[in-house]
Amino acid sequence: MPSKKEKGEKGGGKELINIELPPMPEHLLMRRPDRWARVFFRLVTSHYLNDSVRVPTSTTLHMIEQKIVEHHGGSISKLCMWKEQVHPRNIQRDFTMSLAEVFKFDESVPPTVEGEEKPKLDDFECVLYYDFSPHDSDCPLLLRSPRYHNKKETDKETKKMM
Repeated sequence: MPSKKEKGEKGGGKELINIELPPMPEHLLMRRPDRWARVFFRLVTSHYLNDSVRVPTSTTLHMIEQKIVEHHGGSISKLCMWKEQVHPRNIQRDFTMSLAEVFKFDESVPPTVEGEEKPKLDDFECVLYYDFSPHDSDCPLLLRSPRYHNKKETDKETKKMM
């Protein structure tokens, strides 16, 4: 009497059907390159705190907001942002939108000619203007005038007053 293994191998198996599929189109095999954007953020009231950051185009405005807060050392609140210029129609209220959605970047890949070097995809560039309210605090150390920072100067001023 044959074992159970031998029985299953002989007649209980299904026959495999070999199907030939057409080849995959080449444009579907190409991976879209990651696109990057250079975001220039500019303070409305002063140009000394302007900066830029290179991020993927899928970055949300909330992440850009966090970069700006980090740039100021975390001491700002009530951040307002405008795209391209300071105007009521350009104010950004939805910080969940990505840079590609806000600035309408074209995600198409430029055509390439076979045998030639592939063109380098340049970064998109965009400008965000921002304004903020400084951190409001009741802390006496933060409210103290910076002119009394140096103890020697404080002692000199005290002696002059006497």
